[in-house]
Parts: sequence; structure tokens; C-alpha cells
Amino acid sequence: MKWRGGKQSTNIDDRTGRSSGAGGKLVAGGGIGTVIIAVLFFLFSGGDISSLPDVLGGSEQAANYQTENVAANDYTEEKEFSAVVFGHLEDYWQAVFQERQESYQDPTLVLFTDSVQSACGYATSQVGPFYCPADEHVYLDLSFANELANTYGASGDFAMAYVIAHEVGHHVQNELGITQQLEKIRQQVS
Repeated sequence: MKWRGGKQSTNIDDRTGRSSGAGGKLVAGGGIGTVIIAVLFFLFSGGDISSLPDVLGGSEQAANYQTENVAANDYTEEKEFSAVVFGHLEDYWQAVFQERQESYQDPTLVLFTDSVQSACGYATSQVGPFYCPADEHVYLDLSFANELANTYGASGDFAMAYVIAHEVGHHVQNELGITQQLEKIRQQVS
């Protein structure tokens, strides 16, 4: 994936290296991952589907940015990567909503390590990435790429871009009112 030097989002709250207090409950919603995967692929590949097997297979072309920087404690490259992916997603969803003649508010990406306090409560890195509808923030522990690669065998830039896009998908659902509709249905069902 070609991302280095790309436009970075300015909606980033870097909380890496900070400690957070405990308490609260974490809330998350459902996803629209497949559509987002396709969008991301076309954004980063220029629409050339011939490279899709390489990207999905985690070949050398889709180098694992996390393993390249395991020793770096400041996560500089991971922060840049996340900001570029987030920037592409902002541009894409702004255009989609503008085409529909609807307003869209970009979410904020909160980067953290170990634990974080959100409007949905306290979360540790074991929770993984999540979206909090109460503050409209996407929360990403930068060490999650290690877990993707080591626990699930999903290494490479594309895997982490998918995770970020998936969480932004929760925000899109919230913006469209889908999250609220699902909550009403849940309350009506035992």
C-alpha cells in the first residue's frame, strides 16, 4: 500500500504514553466492513485489482509496518499511517454525504497505548479498537497491529487500514441514525 507522504487527518488526539483512570462501561456497535474494504483498496491501489491477492495475502508489497517498528516506543510510523488512512476516510465520507446532500461530521481518532478514558468509559488495550458514539471518537491502541499479526495472522498495512475503516464505519452508522434504530429494536426484543 502506498501511504507514506499522504494527506494526514488533523482530527487526531494523540494520547500515547498517558495513563488513564479506571471506571465506566464500554459501548460499541456493528460494522459495514466489506464496503469499506473495497473503498480503501481502490483509494490506495488506484483501482488496480490485479494486486488484490498480494495485499490480502500479506506479501512483501503489503509490508507489515508494525514489525518494522517493534523496537520504536514512540510509534511514529504507526501514527503517520493511522493519520493518512483516517484522512482518506474523511475525504471519502465527506464526498459520499455531500453527494447525498446530507451533512457529515468527521470523527476524531484517539491514539493511545495501554488504556484510555472515553465518554463510553475506561478501556484497556485488551478491548481493541473501538468507536464511542457518546463522544464520536474512534479509539486505537497502536499496539493492536502486533495482536493482529501475532494472534490472528493478519499482518500488513491493509489489515490495520481495515480496522481503522471498520471503526469509522461505526461512526457512519451513527451519523445515518442506524445505531439509534438498532438500539430501539434491541429494547423491544427480549
